[in-house]
Amino acid sequence: MPSNKTYGFLSFVLFSIVLFCILGIWQLYRYYDKQTLLKTYEARLHELPKPFEFLSGKLENIQFQPVVVEGEWLPAFSMLISRLHQGKLGFEVITPMRVMGGQKWLLIDRGWMPKGDKFLPFLAPISGKLQLLGYIKLVDKHTFILGKNILDTSVKPWVMQKINIDELRGLTKHDFYPFLLRLDPGESNGFVRDWVISIAPPERHMMYAIQWFALAIVFLIGSFFYIQRARV
Repeated sequence: MPSNKTYGFLSFVLFSIVLFCILGIWQLYRYYDKQTLLKTYEARLHELPKPFEFLSGKLENIQFQPVVVEGEWLPAFSMLISRLHQGKLGFEVITPMRVMGGQKWLLIDRGWMPKGDKFLPFLAPISGKLQLLGYIKLVDKHTFILGKNILDTSVKPWVMQKINIDELRGLTKHDFYPFLLRLDPGESNGFVRDWVISIAPPERHMMYAIQWFALAIVFLIGSFFYIQRARV
C-alpha cells in the first residue's frame, strides 16, 4: 500500500504537471497574440488613413489604424515620458489636442528628443488648429514603474514614466481617449519618429511554451519511475 510520503509526492507531481501545462498553453496564446499584432502592424502600414470620426468610440481592432484628425494643440499640458533611444537618454514628447467637435482630449506622440545639457529640454511653442496624420497606439496599462509616476506635478512640462489616463484626468479635469496618436514622420512639430514595435519576438514565447511542456513530460516520466521503484 502506498505510504503518505508517496501520496504527497504524487500530489506534488500532479500539481506541477498541471501548472506547467497551463503555463505552456499561456505562452502559446502569447505567441499567437504577438504574431497577430505584428501582422496587423505590417498590414496597416499600407492602409489609407481614415477620418478620426471613423473610430466613433470603438476600442476593438483599432491598434495601428492610420487616421486623420482635426483639432487644436494644447501645449500647456505637454508631458515628457522618459525613454531610451539607441542607448541615449531622452524623452518622448506628448502633447494633447482638443479634437474638433468633441470634448475629449487626444494625446499626440510627437516623437523622441534627447535630454540635452539641462534636465528638461526646451519645447518650441506651438498653437492653432490643424489637421494631423498618424496612427493609433493603445496605451500600455501594464508598464512597470519604480516609485512615483510623475516626479513633480508643479513643474511643466510634466515628466513621467508612463501614460496613466486616470492620473491625467485627475490632473487636468478633462477626459482623454484611451490611446495615443503617433504623429506621422512627414508631419511638422515632431521629433525623432522612427517608430518600432517594442515587443518580444513571437518565437521567444514558443520557446518558453516548449520548455514548460518539456518540464511537464520530465515530471511525468520521473513520477512513473518513482512509482515503479516504490513497488519493488
